Amino acid sequence: MAKIFEQDLFQGGRLNGGYVQSQLPSYDNLLAFIQDTDSPAFLGIDGRSPITHSELGSFVRETFQSLKTQHNLGHGSRIAILIPTGAELPVLLLACLAHFLCVPLNAASPPDEIRSSLRIVGAQAVLVQKGAYDKALSAIARELSIRLVEVVPSKFTAGLIKDDFSAKMESHEAATEQSQNLNGPKDVALVLFTSGTTGFKKLVPTLVEDVVVGVVCLAAAWGLTSQDRGCNFMPLHHVGGIFRNVLAPVFTGGSMVCMGSFDPNQFWDTIVAQSCTWYYGVPVMHKLIVKSALDRRVTSAQVAGIRMVVNSAETLLPSTARDLQQTFTQAAILPCYAMTECMPITSPPKGYALDRPGSVGQ
Repeated sequence: MAKIFEQDLFQGGRLNGGYVQSQLPSYDNLLAFIQDTDSPAFLGIDGRSPITHSELGSFVRETFQSLKTQHNLGHGSRIAILIPTGAELPVLLLACLAHFLCVPLNAASPPDEIRSSLRIVGAQAVLVQKGAYDKALSAIARELSIRLVEVVPSKFTAGLIKDDFSAKMESHEAATEQSQNLNGPKDVALVLFTSGTTGFKKLVPTLVEDVVVGVVCLAAAWGLTSQDRGCNFMPLHHVGGIFRNVLAPVFTGGSMVCMGSFDPNQFWDTIVAQSCTWYYGVPVMHKLIVKSALDRRVTSAQVAGIRMVVNSAETLLPSTARDLQQTFTQAAILPCYAMTECMPITSPPKGYALDRPGSVGQ
């Protein structure tokens, strides 16, 4: 499926979702987009080995199947995710998107907000990290009769989960048979709340085929390849983080370094040590990154590998864009526009040189 990026998906210099969809080879489920390579997929910053694309595919295809058996969950089950940001979260997001109706939530939300969200979406189970949730969530789960499914991160591989769900599949044939229950192109795989900027938060369901087209459009617009490595410090309960920082690297065979939270000094340590080539953030984060660069006296050699800085969620002021350009001297600064209901909407071409400041979304 990676060969889709070897063909020209543009029409008159533009990407059109309908045309991109017409050019996609036939596929049964999201497993078709996970490459069978030993190159890193998701990396942590805690010294553990990265999970490879092959290991990621095996986890989604086989190990995660056992969760269905032990907890009596099946196709269409609504599974909420309340996992701390890190390498495990994107892996679990991808697995849930492939198997269930995935409902990512903000693990840092107040208990009342979590209760309300779980009730509204009708969650049947919640994925939580063992030792990383409190009694309030346990009480909410009992109140709403929702299963809490504990996951335990591997001590050795960032992103991998210890297989504590149940016994492993007895054979490859069994795993293949169960994979028929994976979400197909016409199945709803993702349900997200809008940000509520126009009033009450709304629920937005997204089909697998819409996820695929959106991610392919993003990756094609940015020219992402297996040589690219991003740096994630964004929350992953919004469509932007999921499409850009989880799925785009997987589809293209690239990689993503997963920070636990945003810290501008840790960001600089990470992108230099891990040889990152791009990152996505919001304006307030960009400003802190620029300020930290000045404080640390970051050199042009340290940022030479960054070829792309992506902005979304809020308007990128022309002054902030210029500051970013002066900091990341070899990078294209890309102000993008999207909504939960439509991801993506617009993105400048990868060679954009800030020649139309303030025009994003117009």
